[in-house]
Amino acid sequence: MVAFGKRVDSKTKQPLFNKEAWKKAKNLLDEILEGFYSDPPGFDFYTFELDKNGQVKKDSYGIALLLSCRGTSHVESVHRQYNTMFRHMSGLEMGDALFRERRHRNNIDVARRRYLNVPEFGHYDTWLIDLLQKLIEQNTGRLLFPNWQNVTDFQDTEESFVTVPLHSQGLQNKLDETVAAMKAADVSWTPKLTADMKFLGEAWGVKLPFLPVNGKDEFRVFSRIMFRADLARFDSEQMAHLWMEYVNGYTVYPKLPSQLREYHKAWERNKRIKRAEERMKTDSEMLKSFLESKVPIEIEERRSLAVSENEYQQNLYSQEIG
Repeated sequence: MVAFGKRVDSKTKQPLFNKEAWKKAKNLLDEILEGFYSDPPGFDFYTFELDKNGQVKKDSYGIALLLSCRGTSHVESVHRQYNTMFRHMSGLEMGDALFRERRHRNNIDVARRRYLNVPEFGHYDTWLIDLLQKLIEQNTGRLLFPNWQNVTDFQDTEESFVTVPLHSQGLQNKLDETVAAMKAADVSWTPKLTADMKFLGEAWGVKLPFLPVNGKDEFRVFSRIMFRADLARFDSEQMAHLWMEYVNGYTVYPKLPSQLREYHKAWERNKRIKRAEERMKTDSEMLKSFLESKVPIEIEERRSLAVSENEYQQNLYSQEIG
């Protein structure tokens, strides 16, 4: 940077580093001096790659191979797999299952790369290995795979992955109250849910899933709430609670604040379009009147000319043949 920064490009006649480039370079150097690009204390982002015997792997030139946990190379490779995996797939439950299988296989592969003597089973059905290991241990008192830890030896946690609840406890309580009130008003009340909606409800622990704003009824509800006196300005958190008053489980479903914020952008855009249309209503009516009165006449004149020209060409062709 110091050696080549002031060199002049032969084509543009400009220095390789302008004022803005020098500013960015200085910021980068300051961050390096602060230690932002070094391994944090107690963490190693760069480790040597080991073979199955625990020896450091080397390339054909004898240089030790490193494994990096920094950067996005591993993440991008996973993204490519997801794009291929979900290209021809539909259904939330199927997607959840595929994500779980992908995570399980990745954990097994990482364990084989990072830990010594992890056994190779030739498959990923580790629950079968756990059953076999426990059976042999009970009958013989020895472990079939001493370097394998059974997942069933550990206690399950309350953690969840892939499809996880995103709503607050306040929204959970409000939704429970709404569902209880509907059941009290109508004992035979049963929500209208698709298979994906049922899966979301079970995964989130709710009777009705939180869905994006969609459908005429929900569009009307959104506009109605936006003009309510108790909503001084758009507040997605407050609106999510007010929305519960209109939930019926058939055409109107609960909303997350993030879903309301997303639709609010489209709602504001539609409002601007309507205002623009109203301001230009007079001009639009004049243009419409002109097109209705003038354009059909011109089209008819052009059609008549085209027919006459076509007949003339056919007569001329007949005379040439005769």
